[in-house]
Amino acid sequence: MPNPRSTLHNVTYPESDGQPIAKSDATRDYLFYSVEALRLYFKSRGSVYVSGNLFVYYEEGNPKAVISPELTL
Repeated sequence: MPNPRSTLHNVTYPESDGQPIAKSDATRDYLFYSVEALRLYFKSRGSVYVSGNLFVYYEEGNPKAVISPELTL
């Protein structure tokens, strides 16, 4: 019987969907501002990670269980 944990190590989680990010200049500026403002707000908390437009895989071993929120905390 295969070890399910060893199978999970062979899963590939893509970093891109190959599609360009369709944003207006204003939307991009709001995203950059929001990420930076939240980084500054949470800078004293080492356990908080702030970013934007990243894939978040929410089910281990399933690369199709993914979302890409504007902001990630």
